[in-house]
Amino acid sequence: MIDNGQRARVVAERLGVGENLLHKWKSARRAGASGLEQENIELRGKVRQLEMERDILKKALSIFSRQP
Repeated sequence: MIDNGQRARVVAERLGVGENLLHKWKSARRAGASGLEQENIELRGKVRQLEMERDILKKALSIFSRQP
């Protein structure tokens, strides 16, 4: 769920576990990942970051392009 972009707090609440435990599981998964899996995890994070930046720029464009 976290790999798909959901926030850790929301996932922890849905699963009924502590947020810290979820972060420990995430770290353990990364530590045990192969080279390709690790690269995939990093690239998914980068994609999420770029999508967020794109959305911010779209909102800024719509705000600044309004006619007074």
